Amino acid sequence: MATKLAEGQDAQVSAPSPNSEPRSEILDLEKEERDLAVLAR
Repeated sequence: MATKLAEGQDAQVSAPSPNSEPRSEILDLEKEERDLAVLAR
């Protein structure tokens, strides 16, 4: 059980590095949604 928990923790630790890119993509999508909302008014 301990080894599985350790592997899970390692996966969580390694996750933040690739997540840096999707965050910027999400921000771009939010900006697009705001622009569309302004155009819809």
